[in-house]
Amino acid sequence: MTRRSAGFLRRNAIALLALFIALGGTSIAAVNALPRNSIGSAQIRRGAIVSSDVKDGSLLRRDFKRGQLPAGATGPQGPQGAQGAPGAAGTARAYGELTSGLALNTSRTKNIVSISHPQRGTFCITAAAGIDPATSTILVSSDFANAGTSRTLAQIRSTGIDCPRGTFEVMLWDDGIAHDSQFSFLIP
Repeated sequence: MTRRSAGFLRRNAIALLALFIALGGTSIAAVNALPRNSIGSAQIRRGAIVSSDVKDGSLLRRDFKRGQLPAGATGPQGPQGAQGAPGAAGTARAYGELTSGLALNTSRTKNIVSISHPQRGTFCITAAAGIDPATSTILVSSDFANAGTSRTLAQIRSTGIDCPRGTFEVMLWDDGIAHDSQFSFLIP
């Protein structure tokens, strides 16, 4: 054997030995399991996991964002609830509805004495005795069913600005302009 061929065999043997060591080390790492929960969303690139990587039936409803899953079929109607006590009007202390004619709808009113309308967009609500505007909250909603009021904003103001003290003051606005419109209100 010549000197040249002996050097060639030696280099090949060293290269093969390095290849076996490299492959052996990689295979050992691939065979050893990773510790549980050692890989999280920070280690996974966006788009790296696709549908074929997920076992069918393994995901739960909570794994999806709201609205991503289609709604199921509507179930059968449940039994009718018990009839309320005669004359019971709910748990709100007071409520009411102003009609499109800017009048109080008396059939949908509880513990409201009156509503006055001193100027465009301003309404003063007088509640029954014991319901103090200084210590009570009023919730107001403009009527969004009417196309003409779909942009109306209801604002509750401190009492005594445009309405007398002791009343709830409500202002309605449409695009920044005082606006007369129907609305509903509730005093919990």
